[in-house]
Amino acid sequence: ADRIGFVGGCLTERRYDQLDDLAREARAPLIFGLSGLHGRERQRDIAGCARCASNPCEPCWTGAWRPKVSRSLLRHAVDRAAQNLSALAAMSLGNELCGVGGIAAHLAPEAVARDFAAFETELKRVWKGSRRSRRLHLPPVSPASRPMIVGPDCQLPLDEIEAWTSRFFASGGGEVVDAFSYHLYWLGAGKLAKRTRRSLVDRERLETDDADDGGDARRHWPLDRAFRQRVEAYERVALAGAPEAQVWISESGGAYGSGGAHR
Repeated sequence: ADRIGFVGGCLTERRYDQLDDLAREARAPLIFGLSGLHGRERQRDIAGCARCASNPCEPCWTGAWRPKVSRSLLRHAVDRAAQNLSALAAMSLGNELCGVGGIAAHLAPEAVARDFAAFETELKRVWKGSRRSRRLHLPPVSPASRPMIVGPDCQLPLDEIEAWTSRFFASGGGEVVDAFSYHLYWLGAGKLAKRTRRSLVDRERLETDDADDGGDARRHWPLDRAFRQRVEAYERVALAGAPEAQVWISESGGAYGSGGAHR
């Protein structure tokens, strides 16, 4: 079960083909994400969680990503590429699993880097072609060229960006990712409607810090700091740790959590 109570579910080959066909007919590159928690075990009341430190925290996991379940899908993607039927251009692993900014998990950068290394190994095993070019253009894959690897799709507090990401790169992540990706929601939580409305008309918000979290700094994701500072921090650490990789804002918007409440 995930954090909203969904249980089960399986992407069939037929459903994947429909998604791939939609992207191909729309002439859009398909960037497909795999679960980054498959193979891990959920642990409750675990000590030393990256987010909660001294407090028990539910979304903590042990173990490592297991590639076996994705192998048949990757082989199917290769078959479609051989038939010139694929729009697949890039793949990612996991979504917002990074440290204190994680939603479903709070993984350490070294663990995420190991998972990405295993993911790259699996791609090499299934795709006999060469590594994709890191140029901005995203043509579909072929049997001779495997998908770009995009990640780790983090959403980190400003004061954690450099530390977490530097450790991810130093642990081998910088050698794996073709595009370093992160998420950016500079208005913060949509459910904090008053603050969201104020932020929309605040010209200074692009340049300055606003530490007003409605009196609940621990519960709410601290995205109330400067937009420009976040972008510069990610760009700076990526340039140092993965200078050959592109930098993507892979998910963004104003306020996360389906925007602001209508009040």
